[in-house]
Amino acid sequence: MKNCMQSTAKNRNPDMPLASLSATLETFQYHGLEKSAELSLMNRYDTKYLLPRAALLNFIDSLRQDYSVLSINNKCLMQYRNIYFDTPDFGFYLQHHNKRKCRSKIRFRTYLDSATSFLELKNKNNKDMTDKHRVPAAEQQLDNLLPAAIAQSHGSKEVQSQGLIATVGIYYHRISFQSRKHNERLSIDLALRAERLSSKIQFKLDGLVIVELKQARLNRDSPVSENMRKLGYRPQSFSKYCVACASLFPEKLKSNSFKPILSHISPHIAFTNGALINV
Repeated sequence: MKNCMQSTAKNRNPDMPLASLSATLETFQYHGLEKSAELSLMNRYDTKYLLPRAALLNFIDSLRQDYSVLSINNKCLMQYRNIYFDTPDFGFYLQHHNKRKCRSKIRFRTYLDSATSFLELKNKNNKDMTDKHRVPAAEQQLDNLLPAAIAQSHGSKEVQSQGLIATVGIYYHRISFQSRKHNERLSIDLALRAERLSSKIQFKLDGLVIVELKQARLNRDSPVSENMRKLGYRPQSFSKYCVACASLFPEKLKSNSFKPILSHISPHIAFTNGALINV
């Protein structure tokens, strides 16, 4: 592979020198979309960590013996854009804030490098398992596809009575890994940015990366879990959508439940008020 970190973003830097990240990833075995599709993990347990950017290369290096990295057209660093939908009173956000075990998110995800997109519904049940559904979609099809997603979401009656609006856009770069021994995948998200769609207020999360372990069965002996323990990092409850809403709509939304995580990331958040983010 000539350059695993090639990106349509050209030289825009996802929070660290690309050369260092590329050199580390080039020591891994690679897999493609076909292999990735064999382990879709639409029903799964998610475990998340917030890792300082400075510790990222050491953590990735610890994965080499157990994981391969997704490569598509000589790229390992993929660009994502998620547009989240919620009720006018932010019912999905409040499900999470109010600690409802059964809760939902609806989003329109675009893989910017391939210009493919999906409407996705994520339901979490009272056993902390995520059940994800998605259908290929173009933006002009959303009005026709959203009712089916609403009908399958937790709190569907409330959503149907209020309808949905696009609330925030979230943008990031992702590296995806797949275990060679266990039924699990791993994603690392860098350079997260979020935008309040109604006003163009934005923030960037700098200095932290989001690590998410996705497992068919919860396994605390995963190499990821073991390596995180060795590095001194514990799982954290972290929702991109909820952090974005709490940060971008402070005048509208209560955020008491998220104060610990907001306090943790606040030194790493920078706000701007300008044009649409260009990742």
